[in-house]
Amino acid sequence: MPTKTEKEARWTRLWKRQKGKCYYCKEPMQRVYGHADSATLDHYIPKSKAEPGNNEDLDNLVLACFSCNQIKADRIPDGVASPVRQGPWEVVPGQGKKWVGHEA
Repeated sequence: MPTKTEKEARWTRLWKRQKGKCYYCKEPMQRVYGHADSATLDHYIPKSKAEPGNNEDLDNLVLACFSCNQIKADRIPDGVASPVRQGPWEVVPGQGKKWVGHEA
């Protein structure tokens, strides 16, 4: 289990990599807990679907706004192998965020 210092360093690296924006919808996030647009840590490949020991790698971690993290839930984004690529969300005016990955 990572120490508090290791967790903070990981968050800082992810925050810089994503320029403070949600990985999925690209909206700016706050780095403060408790806001609707707060950054949350998301396992791109969910813990329940990952190979043992391969889940905490930075290539599997992204920062997502609370809303996107809840929408994604326990799914694997379709057709995207790495968090370095663009997320599978579509923002439709008047309808909000729409999941365009697979539903399994």
